[in-house]
Amino acid sequence: MYQQAPPLPELNGPVQTMQRHGCLTAWLIFMMVANGLLAAAVPFLAGMPAITLPAFDMGFMLIGAILNIICAIALFKWYRWGFYGFALTTVAAVIYNLSTGTPIAQTGSGLLGISILYWLLQLGTPKAWDQMK
Repeated sequence: MYQQAPPLPELNGPVQTMQRHGCLTAWLIFMMVANGLLAAAVPFLAGMPAITLPAFDMGFMLIGAILNIICAIALFKWYRWGFYGFALTTVAAVIYNLSTGTPIAQTGSGLLGISILYWLLQLGTPKAWDQMK
């Protein structure tokens, strides 16, 4: 008769599945959707007569939105550089806004998004931050 083969030994220890908190997943999806909508809307905003933003501002917003989408995808794939990319685009936006005379309260509110993201990366056991490569 046939015998069942013994199980293979685990070479690298038990398989560990990576887990992320549901709130973090929701936030990443929100960021991808919001930045996707912004990236799609920028070309249409440039043609509206009521919008008086210079072309450079439109390009800056478009590039920032695309970079944020890439960073959100990286975070979904457990790459820590995605967080650093969000931080970089946030700092660039703050510097640009301050240089163009945007009010400090409005400019500072841009830091709220990266703060929420960092907080969400620290939620749960195990933390998503500790699982990232």
